[in-house]
Amino acid sequence: MNPFHTHLAEQVRAALRRGVAVVVDPAGAFRPFFDDLAGACAWSDEHPDVFEVDLGDGRARLVTFEGSWFAVRDAVEPFFAGDGPPDPPLLVYVPAELPEPARDVLMELQKAGRRLDWDFPRQARDCLRRRYTDGVIDEVLEGGRATYDDVVAFLAQRDGGEASRLKVIFGDAADSEILVRWLADEARDAEIAEKGAAAELYRLVASKVGLHLDDGLPLAQARGRLARYVLLGEFRMDLRAPPPASMSGQPAPETEAQREQVRELARRFRRDHAPAYAARARQVEQEFHLARAKVRAEDLGRIDTFEFEERLLLSWCAELLERGRFGEALEVVEDRERSFWVEWTDEATRVPRKEQWEVARRVAVLGLRIGAVKGSLPPTSAGPETWVAGYAAEDGWHRVDAAQRALETWRGRVGDESLFEKAISVVLRDAERLLHDMARGFTAALARAGWSVPGVLHQARVHPDVVATRGGPVAYFLVDALRYEMGVELARQLPGALDLHLLPAVAALPTITPVGMAALLPGASANLSVVAHKGKVAALVDGVPLSGVTERTRYLQARVPDVVDLTLSRVLQDKASELRRRVAGRSLVVVRSTEIDYLGETGDDHLARRAMEGVIGDLARAARRLSAAGVEHFVVTADHGHLFGLRKGDDMKTDAPGGDTVELHRRVWIGRGGATPPGTVRVSAGELGYAGDLELVFPAGLGVFKAGGDLSFHHGSTSLQELVIPVLSFRIPAGEPAPGTGGIEVVLAGLPERITNRVFVVEVEVKAPPLFAPEAVELRVVVLSEQQQVGAAGMVSGGELDRERGVLRVRPGAKAHVGLTLGGEDAASVKVVVLDPASGAVLASSPALPTSLLR
Repeated sequence: MNPFHTHLAEQVRAALRRGVAVVVDPAGAFRPFFDDLAGACAWSDEHPDVFEVDLGDGRARLVTFEGSWFAVRDAVEPFFAGDGPPDPPLLVYVPAELPEPARDVLMELQKAGRRLDWDFPRQARDCLRRRYTDGVIDEVLEGGRATYDDVVAFLAQRDGGEASRLKVIFGDAADSEILVRWLADEARDAEIAEKGAAAELYRLVASKVGLHLDDGLPLAQARGRLARYVLLGEFRMDLRAPPPASMSGQPAPETEAQREQVRELARRFRRDHAPAYAARARQVEQEFHLARAKVRAEDLGRIDTFEFEERLLLSWCAELLERGRFGEALEVVEDRERSFWVEWTDEATRVPRKEQWEVARRVAVLGLRIGAVKGSLPPTSAGPETWVAGYAAEDGWHRVDAAQRALETWRGRVGDESLFEKAISVVLRDAERLLHDMARGFTAALARAGWSVPGVLHQARVHPDVVATRGGPVAYFLVDALRYEMGVELARQLPGALDLHLLPAVAALPTITPVGMAALLPGASANLSVVAHKGKVAALVDGVPLSGVTERTRYLQARVPDVVDLTLSRVLQDKASELRRRVAGRSLVVVRSTEIDYLGETGDDHLARRAMEGVIGDLARAARRLSAAGVEHFVVTADHGHLFGLRKGDDMKTDAPGGDTVELHRRVWIGRGGATPPGTVRVSAGELGYAGDLELVFPAGLGVFKAGGDLSFHHGSTSLQELVIPVLSFRIPAGEPAPGTGGIEVVLAGLPERITNRVFVVEVEVKAPPLFAPEAVELRVVVLSEQQQVGAAGMVSGGELDRERGVLRVRPGAKAHVGLTLGGEDAASVKVVVLDPASGAVLASSPALPTSLLR
């Protein structure tokens, strides 16, 4: 049989697997095919209108519509006497339009089997494409006059001869693949010329996209014209305004089919041949002066055909942010931060571009959160418990603090933030105004309520109500300056933890370390005071003055004899066997962390923020290490929170009260007598429930006393950020973490020989068994130095980054390029480590990478 007959018979055989097939051919173009099938052999004398059909792998019955629908129904009816489908199967050929469904007597027949609607040009083209390109096929089918016999004759004429020369050259590739490969690479030009295939190639171009090329045109020039046609065509179709004047006179696709082919060619050119695409797009952009054309960013579509579009949109995004149009800016970021021109380029270009888009995102998120909180602050009559509830809710006001910290953290990483300098200033000014209003409103509510917050856990109750009620050994993390939003982030980094609860607690005033740390000790709930001791402020617990860590440790050991006191760095750096020995048989494991407060006091804002981010990851890893060492129950809390990243102008400074000063901090004066400066509030020790005659003066807003030191990081007063602390309790079953999940393998590649920049890129590939591969694998990628986290993933190409959880999602088989950001002090060397977020198990680790950070 001829190839066209075989092509159609294959479809019939497949349809007859259901027992019945109805082929609808309104034009009657396929009657010769069915005549060939039927031959002259009727099924039987009983059924003269039913013919036997030999399909090569069995028999079938064929009935052809010859003008009477009822005759067809009567002819097939006897073969449906049984319960199952007809055997042999039944084929019905209808060379006519079917009647409307209400009058279609063959409707039940169609429902019982499968209906095939055959269109002659489509069937002929599908058959011919096995050997020829569309340019050749267009000549065969030109004018719509070709018949079944014409196609058969064409195939017979070339039977055994040479098929498409282009398909020989390009390995029998599909037409679109031939075009995109030729467009991207000149390597086959010599062979195309040698085999005389240029004319066929040009006919294919005309057939697919509507661009007509002269047969004598050199291949290099033809490629340039096609590139311009495709790229300018995609740009023109995506633009929401008339194209630039420089593009006038350029040909464009005329039909929807041609336009769709242009889009597909451009998309595949970018995806499969990125370097060649970038070079060609830059050439066309320069040739038509598109970067200097008066194109408005608002008129650009969703595709960045040319590089100037990404730069223009980034600048427009900065303008939107400066105007406070944060929602619109975030839409632009989310739509474009993964554009070709951001994702593809080499690391030297990609990192700065992604950094800037990330700055834009963080500015927009902070601006949106500020706007949401402004409209939800309680009335002046509200009690302090209302303020705390609004601040600590799952979608509460603390999210402004998290967004501000995220922006402040990122600012120091951007090589050039000049584009967003004004936008950053605008949003941080708005954040400062909001925090000022919140601080004044909450302080006023707190004063009206007698300096207590009804219904909210007090810091002095954390040990008796939370720690002491946990069964078995408890790891009690006392983290200096861990504010509430950081506790929320820590909770997100513990996805596998059980019985996880996060509560807000109100810290003891003043919010300074000697008072807050003492309030977390056993016995503080019954008897806590603030006193002057040896010329300094000390907490008095059960009659014992506690002014420093030595006194607090001695006090705790006297009341919990089997306690072990460890630093966070010790928990992270000890060998597993040594850590297990330290905690064995202990009922209470105290883990102290002073990193946040220490780094905040350094005065280096960017260093502090970057390093603080690492402390949260360290706390999560420390909990898992203690779990592996045999500890199951955990409580994490803080002595106080903090304010960070505020302006440093003199207008923020207030004269100290004077009088008999015991201690003067930037956010609290403690002593006796003196003045109460404007914008401050005075409270006696008695009003706070303390014994003694001390008095405290707090700035009511965000102001500070003239006490020396840096203005960016401070605590001691009554703002929500300073006073509301997290109390995070959870359980991790004791034992070693699982080594991995589901046979997944993670491979680290592209590691730098030496790290010279705080932002660097590595490649993460996920491999999984094909039959059990999940849709995406969650990973946490961190940078460690001496087992302490000094960096984390901040950007990704080829994957998704859950910024709130710090988790990377990568599809099995994909390679993600992860932008890692270093924080903290300089380290001689670091390691890149990939963790399972649920178990904390190490899935991959780099060798030690030396660092020499450029200043």
